[in-house]
Amino acid sequence: MYVKGESSITINHFGGDVIMNVISEMLRRLGAVLILPGGTVIVDRDDDRYHLPSYMRDEWSVVVAPSGAEITRAIRAS
Repeated sequence: MYVKGESSITINHFGGDVIMNVISEMLRRLGAVLILPGGTVIVDRDDDRYHLPSYMRDEWSVVVAPSGAEITRAIRAS
């Protein structure tokens, strides 16, 4: 895990139910999004998509995934 300033965290080489649930909880508590390589954005709630910059909403795939298991499915599908 790499922390860059107050607005960016990078996590590499992760997996498993426990860490995915931690990531899900971080997204929920921070009101954050998960951006996957290739341009898929994972949000915790559908309402969160409306806070994304317009280029992300319009040009990238936005997936609602409120749990660790759903984040895992979204990553595998991307």
